[in-house]
Amino acid sequence: MKNTVITLIFVLAAMPLLHAQKQYLFLKNGSILKGKILYSDDPETIKLVSSGNTFFIKRTDIDSVAMKRASYARTPRTVEFKYFFRANLGILPGNSINEQVAPAHFSASFNRKVYKTVSAGVGSGMEFYNETTFIPLYANMEYRFRDTRFSPVLFLKTGYLFAAGDSVTTDNYYPMMLTSYIYPPNYGVRKLDPHGGFMINPGIGMNILVSDNFGFYLGFGYRYHRIGFDGADDYSLTYNYNRLSIDIGIVFK
Repeated sequence: MKNTVITLIFVLAAMPLLHAQKQYLFLKNGSILKGKILYSDDPETIKLVSSGNTFFIKRTDIDSVAMKRASYARTPRTVEFKYFFRANLGILPGNSINEQVAPAHFSASFNRKVYKTVSAGVGSGMEFYNETTFIPLYANMEYRFRDTRFSPVLFLKTGYLFAAGDSVTTDNYYPMMLTSYIYPPNYGVRKLDPHGGFMINPGIGMNILVSDNFGFYLGFGYRYHRIGFDGADDYSLTYNYNRLSIDIGIVFK
């Protein structure tokens, strides 16, 4: 009886120590494991016993180890954005004055860190309008609020739109120097050659990384740009667009 009581007291006293040995393993893929870390014959792996199961985890897959789960949550791990590539799909919704309600566009940019959370890069893509297709060439500046997997960003794109389509036909063509109001039949039908124009696009977005090297992107902004057309008799036509920009994309680092 005496030996039984002593054994029970020893077990009860040892339980807090056994519990204290449990730790949290935070893996680089976002998983969290809780258990006891034991000796492993392989120096490249960690042996973890959790809920009666034994796991052998490569040391290179481990981000950090903590005694409490909350302690990791208070110090989110930073993610370096030294270089990154982004590809976007989006629309450019406008007001009722614009003939095309929401032209579609595709863009891709390569960016490099220039100072702390500031990046700069260049990009291009394609934009599809009723008149023709345009290819933007732009510079991209971006400021991240923090270097973590979830971070708001401010961006500014500015550049030039180059026409990629053929001439278009219009029925509202009249020479600028014409003084007579008597036009022959079909005089207003002429071909116009498209040319590009200036573009600027500030806005705000969100980086959502699911791993150290891959993630998603959402962006919203204001877009101003011009597209123009030239015809015979020194005729020219310019469209000014004031639109929203809405983008979804993927990020590679």
